[in-house]
Amino acid sequence: MPSPLERVPDERPREPDAARAPTTRAAPVVVGVVPCYDVVATCADVVRAVAGRVDRVIAVDDGSRDGTGEALAAVAGASGGRVEVLVHPENRGKGEALLRAFRHALDTGPCDVVVTVDGDGQHDASCLDAVVAPCLSGAALSIGTRTGFRAMPWKSHFGNTLTSAVLRVLRPGCPPDTQSGFRAHARAFVERVVEHVVPGRYETELCILLLALDGGPRVATVEIPTVYVDGNAATHFRPLADGLRIYRALAARLLHRGRRPGRAARRPGGAAGPSAGPGR
Repeated sequence: MPSPLERVPDERPREPDAARAPTTRAAPVVVGVVPCYDVVATCADVVRAVAGRVDRVIAVDDGSRDGTGEALAAVAGASGGRVEVLVHPENRGKGEALLRAFRHALDTGPCDVVVTVDGDGQHDASCLDAVVAPCLSGAALSIGTRTGFRAMPWKSHFGNTLTSAVLRVLRPGCPPDTQSGFRAHARAFVERVVEHVVPGRYETELCILLLALDGGPRVATVEIPTVYVDGNAATHFRPLADGLRIYRALAARLLHRGRRPGRAARRPGGAAGPSAGPGR
């Protein structure tokens, strides 16, 4: 009889390697995030379209006053639990909406990629798989790049063209469309975003892009069509006020390269200034 510490060889016949059951890898979990502010005419269709292509959707009603919250609640109620709505009692800005949804995605279930789609209908959900794909093969950030800049309303065209030109001089690897809200983020990068970026308004997306460019991970671009509903009438982007916020964030990053991207002093009580919703 062997001693209690002596290993007894397993004399059962071993199956050949080829006969063993292959290890199956679970499919990646994609979470959609849809920030919404006063987009009652489009938000329900956008959320339903996104929900048809991802595992779950987190929509954020950022203090809407036009019935957007009720429209989102109706979609969520009919979704079988695949759509969840987060509510801000008052408008806090697109950046606040995005980062709250990012944190929620990380905290509430499986999440391999987070894809953001604006609630105003300017992003074609049929392109979602293409925008997500680079994040499944190593990219930290994938940006849906609009190709028809000349078709943009003047507010979007002016802001995007100027910002892109400045950034591409300062950062040659910067994508041409810096203001597109149609983006996919790998989970590891989402974790960096919620750790390092202080949320605000439209400048938050620039801070996220700079974080990706500073960190060295690959930033991918995927061409998407330029779509605007009623000449982008639903946009809350203000060329002067929001443009200044964007350039202030860029200047702060360039002047303080040793600091974390997106770090900026917040106003007392977390106030973020007057309205600026997710659409451009």
